[in-house]
Amino acid sequence: TPRPYFIQADADLVLDQSFLSTATYKQKTGKMWTLFQSLSDDIRLLQFFYRAKHRLQQNPEEQSTATVIGRPAVEAGLDNSIYAEPTQQTWKVAWDITERLLLTIRDESRSKGTRFVLTTLSNGIQVFPDPPKRESLMRQLQVRDLFYPDTRLHRLGEREGFEVITLAPILQQYAETHQETLHGFGNAIMGFGHWNERGHRVTGRHLARYFCANSNRTGMSE
Repeated sequence: TPRPYFIQADADLVLDQSFLSTATYKQKTGKMWTLFQSLSDDIRLLQFFYRAKHRLQQNPEEQSTATVIGRPAVEAGLDNSIYAEPTQQTWKVAWDITERLLLTIRDESRSKGTRFVLTTLSNGIQVFPDPPKRESLMRQLQVRDLFYPDTRLHRLGEREGFEVITLAPILQQYAETHQETLHGFGNAIMGFGHWNERGHRVTGRHLARYFCANSNRTGMSE
């Protein structure tokens, strides 16, 4: 994907901007693409053709994976390896860079006298209201739950002295208790993709309660 990433360079993190020279980036910042994007914001017919093209280019298996009974769901743009402790070097490096970036943000916040709070969101399968669907993926990955990334970041906060709000366990409990999907929309696959209106509402209420109850906190100790 043509976007900047941080990479390790000896003991430092360096922003890799090689994407600027890729053909994809040049195409999507060119005059024709910019014109098309401007027109498609207002012309419904262009929006229809663009979405139709995107659908046709999708792998049929990717479109239906989330609804196949007995198979763990795979969401576009996500890798199920995120739910298990990393064993491959690529994942170990990715986690190391992620944690170092979070600590950098924490340090910058503190240097400006600002409270730093990390909030982890949720993926569709983590909060899917049907336990057997979640358990299918858990068996495949040989894990007890799907909260490895949330738990890992929460422990990082405990070690390094900053607040972490992990939403996925709370949203999973709500979804299962009320048998409601918090991700997805009626024109796509319910239960997967972005939060829907209900997901945003439940999340907003929880965050509001948290910050109201902790409004006097200025940060955590070193």
